[in-house]
Amino acid sequence: MKLITAYSGKRIWFSVFTLSILLSIIFSGHSAAQYRIVDWGAYFADSTTDFSFAEEEYIEDIKLDQQDPQNVYVVGMTKSTFGYSMPCDSDTLFYGGPGDVFLAKYDRCGALQWSRYLGNENKTDYGYNMALDYDVFGNTTIYIGGEMKTNGRGPKAVICDGGNVPFQIKPAATWDAFVAKYDETGDLQRWTYLGGTEPDSVSSVDQILGLAVYNHHVFAVGYTESKDLDEGARIKGVSRYGQSGDGFIAEFTANLDTLSYFSYVGGRGQDRCHAIKIYQPDTGSVQLFIDGTTESVDGIFAGTGFDSVLTAAPDAFVGKWEDTSGTGKFERIWCTYIGGDGNDRGRDIDLDNKGNVIMSGQTQSDSLTWAHGYDSTYNGDIDGFVIKIPNDGGMPIWGTYFGGYNDDQQMGVLWNRSAKGDRVFITGITNSSQNPRCLPTPNRLHFPVFPILGDLQNYISGYADTAYCPNITETDAYIAELTDAALGQSLIFSSYLGGSKPEINGNQQFSYSPTLAMATTGELYIALNTYSDDIRQAVGTQFQTRIDIFHGQTDAFIARLLNDSDRMEYNCKYPPDPDAVITYAEGNFLNVYPNPAQKFNASFSLPGSATISYTVFDPVGRKILADTHFFDSGKNVLPIDLTRHPSGLYILEIGYNKELYRIKLLKE
Repeated sequence: MKLITAYSGKRIWFSVFTLSILLSIIFSGHSAAQYRIVDWGAYFADSTTDFSFAEEEYIEDIKLDQQDPQNVYVVGMTKSTFGYSMPCDSDTLFYGGPGDVFLAKYDRCGALQWSRYLGNENKTDYGYNMALDYDVFGNTTIYIGGEMKTNGRGPKAVICDGGNVPFQIKPAATWDAFVAKYDETGDLQRWTYLGGTEPDSVSSVDQILGLAVYNHHVFAVGYTESKDLDEGARIKGVSRYGQSGDGFIAEFTANLDTLSYFSYVGGRGQDRCHAIKIYQPDTGSVQLFIDGTTESVDGIFAGTGFDSVLTAAPDAFVGKWEDTSGTGKFERIWCTYIGGDGNDRGRDIDLDNKGNVIMSGQTQSDSLTWAHGYDSTYNGDIDGFVIKIPNDGGMPIWGTYFGGYNDDQQMGVLWNRSAKGDRVFITGITNSSQNPRCLPTPNRLHFPVFPILGDLQNYISGYADTAYCPNITETDAYIAELTDAALGQSLIFSSYLGGSKPEINGNQQFSYSPTLAMATTGELYIALNTYSDDIRQAVGTQFQTRIDIFHGQTDAFIARLLNDSDRMEYNCKYPPDPDAVITYAEGNFLNVYPNPAQKFNASFSLPGSATISYTVFDPVGRKILADTHFFDSGKNVLPIDLTRHPSGLYILEIGYNKELYRIKLLKE
C-alpha cells in the first residue's frame, strides 16, 4: 500500500508489522459500513409486452425519485422491441429498428412498474441519461436525453399534453439529439429534437450525453458536429463552432418549447461534454459544473483552473459556468485540463454539499500529480481516476488513481454524506485480477493487482481458482468506496460485481455504464450491462434475491446493495426466486418439445408411479400456472399451454423426489 505524508507528498514505505497496525487503525471504524449484501438483482424484461428481450439491452443511467418509499428509474437502449406506440390520439410512433430507447420504473423491491419505448422505424436510437423534476404536489417528471438516427427523415416530435409546439419538430441531419418528457405513470408528455447541420454537408451527429434540472428548466450537455445548433436560442454564449466537433450546453423550458440558452464548448480540436451537475449557493447565482474530453489547445482553460495546457490529446476537463449577470447568460468562470502524457478522458461528476466538484474518469498517463489521495501511482494500462476540486477552482483538494495492472475503465461517481462521514463511490469495468499470479512478467514497474476490500465478490468472474487469469475480453463491473478526506484518504470497500462472462460498457465510446444511485436511507443501486447469466452464483451467498432471469445476448442488470450496519428492512415480498434450482434438467430427467412454441410438451420418465407438482413462472417470477398430477411409471408427457400469455422466456419447475427441476420455455 502507498501512503502519502500530509505535508511533503513523499512516499513512505512501512514494515509489514507497522503497516498492519496502521491498517487496523484506519479501517477499524469503517468495516461496518461496507456494502457486503446484494439485497436483490434483476435482469431487465417486461412480461406485459410481446417482446422476448432475447436481443441486446443496455442501461445507461439510473435515478431515484424523492418519494417515500423511493422508486427507481433506468434508461437505455433495447434491440428487442417491435410494433407501434400511440402516445396521443393523433400521433403514432414506430419502434423496432436496430435499437430503441427504453425507460423503465421499478419499486424499491425490484418489481417492474412499467416500461416505455421511443424510436423510429429501421433506425437506431439511444437513451443516455435522465433527470427528475417534481411539482408542488410531489409528482415526478422524468426527462430523458440521447440521440436518434433519422437521416433527416424521422418522425415528428410529439405533443401529448397540449400547449406550445416543441422547440424543434423535425429532424435536421443524420443523428439528432432529443429530450423527451414523461410523467411518473409512464405517459409520454412531449419531446423535441435538437439537431443542426454539419459545415460541409447534412451528415452531422448531435448527442445529449448529460441532463440536469434546475427551477423546472432542463439543462443538457453533449456533443455536436453542427455549425448551427444554437439557431433559435434566446440567449447565446459561445456561438462559434470549432469545426472538428464541439461540446455544448443547452437550456430548455419545462415544456421543451423554448431553447433559453445555448453555448458551444471547446476549440479547434474535437471536444465532448459528458456530464452536468447544478449547484445553488446560499447567496449568488446558479452554477453549472460540466466535464468532458478534449483535443483542443484553445477554448477550454479559463480562470482559476489548475492546468492550462493540453498535455497529450485527449485530456479530460472540468469547469464551472455561472450566470453572474442575472440575465440567463452562463459564462465560463473557470475550467481546467486534467491530463498527462497519455490518453485521459472525463466521464462523470458529482458535487458535495458545498458545491465542490468530484470528477471520475480514465487515464493512461503515469505523470498525473495527485495530492493526499488513496493511490498516487499509475497502476498500468488504463486506470480509473477520481479528483476533487474546490468550488472556486484552483488546486485539487485530493486526487487518486484507482485500479490494477490491466484495463480499469472508470465510469460513475457518487458523493454521499452519512453518519460515518463523507464518502465517494466509484464504479467501472475492469479486467485486472485480484490474483498475484496474473501480474505481467516481467513486472518491471511493479504494477499491482486489483484492490479488493470486503466480503462481497472477491474474485474476478467469480473464479476462486488460483490458476485463473482473465483475458482482455473477460471483464467485471466493480464498485469501490473511498473516504472524502483532504488528508489521508483511505479505501473503505472494493468489490467485483459480475458473472463468468463479460460485464461491458453500453455504447462504449460515450457510455456512462455502470452507473450508481444512492437512496436517502443508504441503499446503493447499480445498473450495468452483462453477458452473464450467473451473477448470483458468482457473488455467492451475499446475493440474497434475484428477480427475473437472463434473456440472452446482452442484458441490462440492476441491483440494490446494503451495508451491514445501516441497512433498513422494507418487508419486501419477493416473487419466487428463479435461482432456487437444484437441477437444470434438459437432457437428463426433463425435456421439452417443441421449444420455442406456444404449446409445449414436457417429457420425463419415472421409475415408479409418483405425484408430480409443476409450476410455470413468467419473466418476472410471477406464478401463472400450477397444478399437481399423479403419473405412472415409465415415460410421461405433461402438456403446457401458454397460448394466452405474452411472448417471452418462461420457467417450468417440476418437483419430484424432493428435488426441483427447471427448464426454460421460449413462448413465441
